[in-house]
Amino acid sequence: MLKIGGVIAALLVVGAIAFPQFRPAIISLAPFALFALCPLSMFFAMRGMKEKGHTGSMVKIITQQDKELHQCGECGLQYADKAWAEKCEAWCKEHHTCNVEVIAHAIQTEEQEQHDS
Repeated sequence: MLKIGGVIAALLVVGAIAFPQFRPAIISLAPFALFALCPLSMFFAMRGMKEKGHTGSMVKIITQQDKELHQCGECGLQYADKAWAEKCEAWCKEHHTCNVEVIAHAIQTEEQEQHDS
């Protein structure tokens, strides 16, 4: 946000110096430009997140015994398929419980096997 604010301020100063005939208009628009700082910051931040592949999901990728597993960010259950981990996470966030139909696709980990014994 500070970077975008600095860019806006620099553009206003350069514009006021480079175009003295428009200085009163530039000065009168300055508060509106600074007011736009928050929405502009959000726009560029969200665009940057999309470019980096962030989907809002907290599903982690874990490698165990040369297998790639996807772990629910809420309850920690692991799945071979990322789609099931995302379904689990969505259910956990919304209901704060486990869905039997979803967890049926979970992978039994060594820790869970030891705990069940």
